[in-house]
Formats: sequence, structure tokens, C-alpha cells
Amino acid sequence: MPGAAGLSRAVSPHCRPRGRGEEREQAIVDATLYLLAEIGYEALTMDAVAAHARASKATIYRRWPGKPQLVGDALRRCGPGPQVEIPHTGSLRGDLIAMLLHLRDKFAAGDRALLAGVLHAMQRDPELAGIMRTQLAEKRVALLAEIKKRAMLYGVDPVGIKQVADVMPGSMMMRLLVTGDPVDDEFIAGMVDDVLIPLLTRQFSALERV
Repeated sequence: MPGAAGLSRAVSPHCRPRGRGEEREQAIVDATLYLLAEIGYEALTMDAVAAHARASKATIYRRWPGKPQLVGDALRRCGPGPQVEIPHTGSLRGDLIAMLLHLRDKFAAGDRALLAGVLHAMQRDPELAGIMRTQLAEKRVALLAEIKKRAMLYGVDPVGIKQVADVMPGSMMMRLLVTGDPVDDEFIAGMVDDVLIPLLTRQFSALERV
């Protein structure tokens, strides 16, 4: 069983629990993320989490009623929060690039196993799927609100904002989980210039309007 150092290496720093949670609760969350990446959702058990966290099952069940709730909470803690913090750069383009960089940095290379495992598990566990979809919906609402606020700040009426919220994370997930292509600065700049800005402003050519 890996010690604390092993867990720290296995779980990306972006997935470390936030806030002032109790040390025992943090250890349980760390163990959950470690096992999720190592053995997958289906093989993960409360017994295994308890053993890796050096905690009793009673302690786990006092906080989380079951595996879907434990995994959902662990992933909520390690992913981007519902509040989107984006620096003001002085332009809509700059703010969008900063936002994408922020999201990219939340998904380090070591987190790909977590993402792939959860997507697979959601197809088999309706309860987990419901929890994750609720979390994603909340984050989508927050993301849409922030994009709209920034666009209006720069005098842009964000007419294609809903399409932006679909295209942006989908393109990043495709690279992270399917093609393996880097989500580098060049990709992010191209996404903003060629996709997001045109969608938000509807700046299409005359041919595309036909």
C-alpha cells in the first residue's frame, strides 16, 4: 500500500482537496482518487479506500452514503470549481485565452486516467452519472454567466454563447482523451481566434450566410 508520498505522486496536485477539510477526510479523498486512477471505478470498493486511507469504513459512511457519492465528491474537489476566476486582460480575446489556460491547467496529464475512468463508469452506474451531470450542469451555468459578463464588458453581444459552452470543453476533452494531441498555447489561441470569437460575435463570411 503506498504511503502519503506515493499518493501525492499518483494524484495530480490539481486534484488535491481544497479548503480546511479534516486531515482524515482529505486522506479518504486522496485514496479515492488514487484508486480510481489505478484500478478504475468498478474495482474500487469502500474497503479498499478505507485501507489506503487508513480509515474505518464507518468513518467513510458517516460522510458519504455510498461509492457514487464518494467518487462524485472527490472529483468535484479536484476539478474546476463552480466559480470561474479569470484575470482581466483588457480584451475579450485575452480573457478567453486566460480562461482556457485556467481550465487546461486543471487537467494535468496524470488526470487523464481519472477522466477516462469516470466517463466509462457513468455509462454503467446511473447514480454516479446523475451526480456527475448535476455537477457539470452547475459548472456550465457558471461558465456561461462568466463568458457573457466578459463579452458584454467589452461591448460584445454574445449571441452564440451556448454553442461556445459546448464546443470549448468538447474540443479539449477530445485532445485529452482521444487524439492525445497537446492542449498547448497554440491550440488555445487557435480555438479562441477561429471558433470562440466567431461564435460569440457571429462574424461569418457572406458565403457562410447563404
